[in-house]
Amino acid sequence: LEYDLHTEGKKNVIELTSVHVPEHLEPTDLKDEMTMTAIKHADKNDYLVKPSAPYTKSWMNRHPEFNYLRAGRKKK
Repeated sequence: LEYDLHTEGKKNVIELTSVHVPEHLEPTDLKDEMTMTAIKHADKNDYLVKPSAPYTKSWMNRHPEFNYLRAGRKKK
């Protein structure tokens, strides 16, 4: 899992830029587990999440219960 931390604004943001696992582990849930761990870490440490990697974007779309952590989301 690759990421960048952005701490210049009002709220700290962790940008998830890439998720890679070895090819022989692709059929497992390792990418899902790594992404979930990163999201929970962000929540625990009061970060917003910017899902830049295609996998993390897709993961967050499948898990709308974490939308409150999404950086740049529009408030309703």
